Amino acid sequence: MGSGVPEAPGDWKRVTDKVKQLQQEWRDIGPAPRENNDAVWERFQRASDAFFEERRRALGLPDEDPQVNLESKLALIADAEELAKDPGGHQQGAVSALRGQWKRIGPVPRAQSDYVWERFNAACDAAAPRELREARDSGESRAPRGGGSRGGQGPRRTEESEWTDSRPRTGGSLFGKL
Repeated sequence: MGSGVPEAPGDWKRVTDKVKQLQQEWRDIGPAPRENNDAVWERFQRASDAFFEERRRALGLPDEDPQVNLESKLALIADAEELAKDPGGHQQGAVSALRGQWKRIGPVPRAQSDYVWERFNAACDAAAPRELREARDSGESRAPRGGGSRGGQGPRRTEESEWTDSRPRTGGSLFGKL
């Protein structure tokens, strides 16, 4: 680690924990004097963003650009719709592979989230064998992990306005990356 850049995943975890600790201290301290607040905040945010971008690249994590993710998911939809043209049991492996790829892609713009998930899910259901769909619909098999019916699109509010997952809620674009 002579260059100051973590090399092993354990090193990245240690440094990431330290950055998160600094971000918490930033929140606890509060804003800087008005005349310097914007400049100080932008400098801190740029440094944090640069760290998490380097971490993402070094660990091979998926790109978090919602528009890029949308394009990737639209390509998967096209593949699933192609499979749906010839439905049957022979497609189950391909459908499972597509669902796995879907889960690894990050979130899409919220305005398109439900639409792309419903379109993808409908195409996969059409391509999958009927008995497997019936088993899934009756609850015999697990729903996709990482967001339930929304296919890894993140938390959703229920009618009671409570979050459906247990992740802590933080504000601001900087802290949304944690």
